[in-house]
Amino acid sequence: MPLLDANAIALLHTLLTTNSLSRLSTLCASLQAPVEHILSIVATHPFVFARLRATDTPGDDRIAVVLDLTNCTFYARPPNGCTKDIACPYLHLCPSVVLPNRRCQRPHDCPLSHSLDTEHNRRVILERGLENLPQKTLIMLILASADPSKTFAVCHHKPKPCREANCDDLHLCYFYMCSPHLCKYGDCKAGHSLMTQRNIDYLERRGLAHIEPIDVIALFRIVDENKKRSHFYRYQLEQQQQQQQQQPQQPQPMMIMTLMMDEHGQHQQQPMIMF
Repeated sequence: MPLLDANAIALLHTLLTTNSLSRLSTLCASLQAPVEHILSIVATHPFVFARLRATDTPGDDRIAVVLDLTNCTFYARPPNGCTKDIACPYLHLCPSVVLPNRRCQRPHDCPLSHSLDTEHNRRVILERGLENLPQKTLIMLILASADPSKTFAVCHHKPKPCREANCDDLHLCYFYMCSPHLCKYGDCKAGHSLMTQRNIDYLERRGLAHIEPIDVIALFRIVDENKKRSHFYRYQLEQQQQQQQQQPQQPQPMMIMTLMMDEHGQHQQQPMIMF
């Protein structure tokens, strides 16, 4: 992913202060920039921003953040934490760092990292092209990625349908979100409609009620694909490392000295390369 320039960083920072979603007209006013300028930034960074077409006010589309910087849910899990090491595509931070209502149980001798400046966390940030983000914006992105009200995710609770009264995710079949032809169930319990009362309430709460339905589904699909892209990068890296370890060592040439007779009958040492 290309590095974000100053204009893209300014747009990202502004969106992160507004639940990762804002009207195009509001962004133009906040950044004192014309519509064409904002749309150019969005088009240049499709892994960071998405444009959503409005149905209420023609031309007043929304811009959303589709990038996430998620903390590993296994890192703090006993007894061994995350065992993927370099293959883990997520940050390794104590949950108290990213969850506002979570306090560290061992503030003075916590075995978990409280810093972004570890080798693992620096690598995750580098792979996403975010190494030039200001610290404040980086922290805002991490906090937003952990906040259901600032990110876009489909509910994965099982069994379906979800019965959690306080679930903050969209309730839509994951396979249908990926592609309408992927779901093989005629009577899918996860649901294929955005127009259920639960989803209508969700869309209203998130500021997506007046967005083209096809763009709403595309928004969630892009966020999910970005997470998969991170997984795929890590998978490739892990596979390359395994292949390197399994490759047989190439024999090194060995220099030996042989005795040869010159034209005067004297012995001379001559080098010979052997494999």
